[in-house]
Parts: sequence; structure tokens; C-alpha cells
Amino acid sequence: MAENGRLPDSDLAPTQVGGELRNDAAASVNRMALAFYLDMDFRLLARSTYRTYAEQVTTKQKYGSFAAEPGTSNHGWGKAVDFASGIPDDDSAAHRWMERNAGAYGWENPLWARNASTADGQYEPWHWEFDPSNDRKKGAPYLHKPDTGEIGLGSSGTRAREVQALLNKNLQPENHVRVDGDFGWASAAAVVKFQQSRGLAVSGVVGPVTLARLRGDSDTDSNSDVPIYLQQGTQKV
Repeated sequence: MAENGRLPDSDLAPTQVGGELRNDAAASVNRMALAFYLDMDFRLLARSTYRTYAEQVTTKQKYGSFAAEPGTSNHGWGKAVDFASGIPDDDSAAHRWMERNAGAYGWENPLWARNASTADGQYEPWHWEFDPSNDRKKGAPYLHKPDTGEIGLGSSGTRAREVQALLNKNLQPENHVRVDGDFGWASAAAVVKFQQSRGLAVSGVVGPVTLARLRGDSDTDSNSDVPIYLQQGTQKV
């Protein structure tokens, strides 16, 4: 049986906010990260996610009574995140976004962490915990990793630059991206906006169907991308 802070690698997954979480929590936070970016125009990032038992010991030594006893932290179960991105400021637009939206993805700033008395160390507006039974957004889109030959998050080179230029041809000026061959979050989010506007399956990745629609070819009878083998110039992460 898995123990707190000693979860097997198979129970953990990397997240798009940084660090690792339990598989279901990672999937949820990745969906929430895309929604956050589309609304806020900057990335949702974490400063702490899953903590091993040894990391919990170090945290306890550093923060004393303000930290959980090693082996009891929800970070050790891979279902807690200490967020950055302005969320530690509970008057920020980012924190307000979380208050409005995070619950639908199963995330909550627990009552103890909303305690406004800083004397006991229990005021942590940055600390959010995941409950899968409250996740109502399991079908929400997230940024997929590009497969071989696709253009998506982490791609670079000539083909990525061409896709960026096509996006700018098809999107309103406020959604334009820098045509630099570096396919980061802004470019992937622009793909999402294009896919949504054309009724395509949303992935943030440019495969053959999205590429055809970007080029103005509407003859395809599919709305979902599969790998397309483009010319060299794409670097997969």
C-alpha cells in the first residue's frame, strides 16, 4: 500500500504548472491551467506540488509548527499545490479567478488555509487541495503534447513559424502571436482558440485537420487531428 510521501512513480504524473501530482490531480490541474491561461493571458504555476517524505522533513525543519508533521501532509499524497502566479495575494485577479473557477475542477483553498489570523500560521491563500469527487470538468480541454510531426507546445523551427503565421491570418489581432518559431503557451492557446472557432477537437496541437483548416481547406470530413509528418524543424519536448 502506498504511503504518504512515498508514492510509486506509477501514481504520479508531471504537470503543466510544474512538479508532479497524483495522476488524477495532475490531469485536473492541466485542464485548469489551460482555462486559467485563456482567461488571464499568463500561466498558472506552482511553487510546491508533491513532496516526498524527506522533503516534508526538510519543510518541517524550516517552518516548524507552521508545517504539517512529516507523513501527514496532503502534499505527500500528491493532491495539494502551493500556487504562485499571484494566487498568494488573496486580493489579486488570479486568486479571484481561482475562487470562481477552481472548485469545478475539484480544487479548494481549505477553510483552515483561509484563516485570516496570521499568528497561528494557518493563513495560506496559495494552498489548494484536490478532491476528485468534486471534479466536474473531466471533459474540459487541456494542452496535449505534440506527437511526432505535429506542431504544439515545445515545438520550434521553420514549421512552427509557418503555423504561427497561419494562426495570425485566421485570428483577430488581439489573438495574434509572435512569429518566431518558438511554440510556447501563447501559440498553443491561439491554436485552442482557432480550434474552438472552427468546431474542431480542442488539443492545442496542429495535426493534419487543424493544419488543413488553417490553410483554408475545408474538404476534410474529420474534426480531430492525428499525427502529421511535417518537414524537419519541429522539436518535440
